Amino acid sequence: MTDWVRNLRAAGHATITVRRRTEDVRVTELDLPERVAFFRDVLGPVARGMRFGVWFIRAVDGVDVNRPEAMAEGRRVFELQPV
Repeated sequence: MTDWVRNLRAAGHATITVRRRTEDVRVTELDLPERVAFFRDVLGPVARGMRFGVWFIRAVDGVDVNRPEAMAEGRRVFELQPV
């Protein structure tokens, strides 16, 4: 586990910055069944709907979006909610 995961888990909140826009968020770490559901119901369909999306995820993470259980195993996933 990397330090950013430990820090985020301990803090429970973060500030996300994209370009010059910032937003404070509350974070919740997803457990294994929630991670499987995220990869199956959210990331998989988004990747399949994008040109080269499935390829990109496989190339970057080395996993198949058609195997959400494998994608969820050993990965930390956080839900972000605006404060």
